[in-house]
Amino acid sequence: MKKIKIRPVWLLDVLSFSNRAKQRKKRIEKTKEAPVRADYSINRLAGELHPEQLCLVVRDCVSFEEAQGTLFTLSRKGGGPLPVFEAGQYLTFTFAIGESLLSRSYSICSSPREAREGFYRIYVREGPDSFAAGWIRKNWKSGAELKAHGPNGTFTMRPLRDEKQILALAGGSGITPFVSMAKAIRDGLADFCLTILYGARTAAQMPFLGKLREISEKCPLIRVVPVLSDVRDHDAPDGFETGWIGEDMVRKYMPQGPFSLFFYGPRPMYELACQTAGALGLKRKNLRYESFGLSSDDKANGNGSCRVRVLLPDGEELELVAQRNESLLVAFERGGIAVRSGCRSGSCGFCRCRVLQGEYQIQESEKARRRADSEHSYVHTCVCFPRTDLCVALD
Repeated sequence: MKKIKIRPVWLLDVLSFSNRAKQRKKRIEKTKEAPVRADYSINRLAGELHPEQLCLVVRDCVSFEEAQGTLFTLSRKGGGPLPVFEAGQYLTFTFAIGESLLSRSYSICSSPREAREGFYRIYVREGPDSFAAGWIRKNWKSGAELKAHGPNGTFTMRPLRDEKQILALAGGSGITPFVSMAKAIRDGLADFCLTILYGARTAAQMPFLGKLREISEKCPLIRVVPVLSDVRDHDAPDGFETGWIGEDMVRKYMPQGPFSLFFYGPRPMYELACQTAGALGLKRKNLRYESFGLSSDDKANGNGSCRVRVLLPDGEELELVAQRNESLLVAFERGGIAVRSGCRSGSCGFCRCRVLQGEYQIQESEKARRRADSEHSYVHTCVCFPRTDLCVALD
């Protein structure tokens, strides 16, 4: 039988490990009874990088009337650097319009480097049915103080997941996260090739085209292709494509070799992008998207109203009236109940609540709901429509 030799130094390690519990008990008994410190340097750093709430001030605003949008430059109240972010993330703003408490998210379109210099930029476009965007453009003037959360979001380039070549499809104001990505590449903060198909109805509705072209001329990793949907071929300026961003156009400009397809835009364009990805045979991991709003098919049909009893986290109960053709989130906002939201299309999960009683309709767009949420009646209120009187609990 072969003997095992144990060196003395190993034996000391074994003895030290066996006495670990006794040593810890002695240290605990010798320790003074005092509150645990909450001001460790790591806590202060975490508070600076990820604050519970940001107090921002509008430094400047530039209006693009033909595009019906405004570019806001925001700085921290009192000055100083802002929390860092990754290109593609967004800020969520909370504000009141009359008795309604609203929450809206906007992608950051400045460079991550500029956050350390003390400012963010966001772009707010006013659509035909937009309520909050129109109010924001009229009321957010230089010097206005804003409350925000974030930055948040997962619409970012991940080297371990995404290919080093990215084809980006942007519709209208959906260009903003890709503007931030292009600036990050320019500043040496990101290392990948970015081809952007930038779609809009007319050239006048492309407020970021000039800046993107300026960046692409200096950075060979970036290519920008403007696409006009409401302009005929013979009327299009040089360097512009016309029509819709569909499979044919994607095939024309897609990179050689493996690539990831990134998409940001309204729901109808998202559905077209998914069809294109399927036709190209892209793997699911190579399709990254964020969409805003609901498609016309997603919006529930129904007449009349329902009563909703809301149980708040502090134990208070409120009751409000919700229309059957509006989401619970809209009903909460109209009723002055503060509910944090992000995507407003059933993806992010910020606005989730639990339905304790009553019947409701969940839209197909709520694909991000977890299985446990479904089993325990948790819903994303932005895509949940009441069908009968409800009782819901907010976390």
